[in-house]
Amino acid sequence: MKILLLSAYDADSHRYWHQNLIRQFPEHEWTLLTLPARYFAWRIRGNSLSWAFGEQRPLLEQPYDLVIATSMTDLSALKGMVPNLASIPSVVYFHENQFAYPATDNAHKSVEPQILNIYTAACADRILFNTTYNRDSFLVAHRHY
Repeated sequence: MKILLLSAYDADSHRYWHQNLIRQFPEHEWTLLTLPARYFAWRIRGNSLSWAFGEQRPLLEQPYDLVIATSMTDLSALKGMVPNLASIPSVVYFHENQFAYPATDNAHKSVEPQILNIYTAACADRILFNTTYNRDSFLVAHRHY
């Protein structure tokens, strides 16, 4: 099976997760695309632009059997900008969700991260959460909007 794995904000914990996932399933052919964990506001909304119109576009246009993306990936926009991705089954993994992520006083107040989580979940074929808390907090919080 050919799998495209997308980690749009490749912080240490995300890197640890995808490295172990690949290690656990060596029988699959993995293509891993990552973006550095910096400039959060741009990265969370701009990752689809960086990939769709960047040097990694040819990798996105390859035939895959499955797309696995972290919840930080703007999967809905990416599927729109790279049309062949829209027909490939997709799984989104929520390592955390932006509804339950602790806010800091230094962070710019924006609903963009939460909206991105909703769009990404809505366009996936399957959604996976790392914990029951993460799943429940996402399902309860997004209903209030």
